[in-house]
Amino acid sequence: MSFSHYPKSKEIYSHTGLRGIAAMSVVVAHFSQPETASWIHYQNFFRLFHWCGEAVDLFFILSGFILNWVYLSKERSLNWTTYIKARVGRIMPLYYLTTAMYLPFPIISMLKHGLDYVGLDYPKTVLFNAIMISGIIDGFHHTINGPAWSISVEFFCYLALFPFLVFLNRLLIRKRHGVKILIFLVGILVLCLALCGSGDREIAIKIGQWQWDSSWLGRGIFGFSAGFILCTIYRMCIRRKLSTAIINSMFFAFVGVFILTLLDILPHFLLLFAFPLLVYCTAFDEGTGSIILKSKPIQWLGERSYSIYLWHMPILCFQILLFSLVKKVMPTAPWDCALLVLIVLGISELSYRFYEVPCRDFIRNLGK
Repeated sequence: MSFSHYPKSKEIYSHTGLRGIAAMSVVVAHFSQPETASWIHYQNFFRLFHWCGEAVDLFFILSGFILNWVYLSKERSLNWTTYIKARVGRIMPLYYLTTAMYLPFPIISMLKHGLDYVGLDYPKTVLFNAIMISGIIDGFHHTINGPAWSISVEFFCYLALFPFLVFLNRLLIRKRHGVKILIFLVGILVLCLALCGSGDREIAIKIGQWQWDSSWLGRGIFGFSAGFILCTIYRMCIRRKLSTAIINSMFFAFVGVFILTLLDILPHFLLLFAFPLLVYCTAFDEGTGSIILKSKPIQWLGERSYSIYLWHMPILCFQILLFSLVKKVMPTAPWDCALLVLIVLGISELSYRFYEVPCRDFIRNLGK
């Protein structure tokens, strides 16, 4: 049966909004420079965005939840060919375009000077980025478009982890105490995610003479798996619909933890344990939190979150290059950060409408 004839799962608009907020947190955190004197009066405002490392982990949890929700609906069987085409169409076109934006100057340098300036390892770096394993091997350190390290990890989860979780899901939902087992598993997975340290803690595995930092891949595996299993819990409990008061209580409990971590009253890793609560309560698309997340501006950000996430670093690097060429000092006022954000949003809108969506639709329709 063609994918287009399957009944679609109801879209969870609150999760779309969460993706938009997480993407903007990463962007503003990367654009802000609180160490400069001109930022002193604004540091409390920009503190709101200093959870960008955990925001990437939220992306992984949301991805696992959404893929379970979309592809494991009881009304349809999972078509693996369609699944692969949809994942490729979603990830690859924009990943390769934004990566290619970095290549002209290194290529010119290699043509003129060989590997003298780009480094002896640069061809290997290009290869690892081309086959989408740079983030798995070394996180952002050798990923040409830094934030795209998480995209290569997520694509690994799409191809290798998701089929395993589908098989595991079939086993666990038949167990008598399935929900309790699944809740326990989510807790263990989030604990493992916290141990990976949002990229701050290296988990080295020795392979011959090579030390592999597996924490980057671990974040993707544990976060994606936690989100996937959380969705299974949601499916099993959806008939016992929570009241709006309980949903609001769960949402504001998360907000409380969020504020306390930003104020450094609680350690930041506790935010990871609050994410499943946030993802679960917003899945109902009801309550105060969902009213905010389903607003048009937040939905607009969520729909373009992938473009926003991948375009912001190329734009920042272009600005740095431009100012170095004209030999001017980089602007550091918050207003310059705001201007950069507006440029990112504008380019993301064009990219989403005229490149990302057309490429996605083209690849999904191949073979029909």
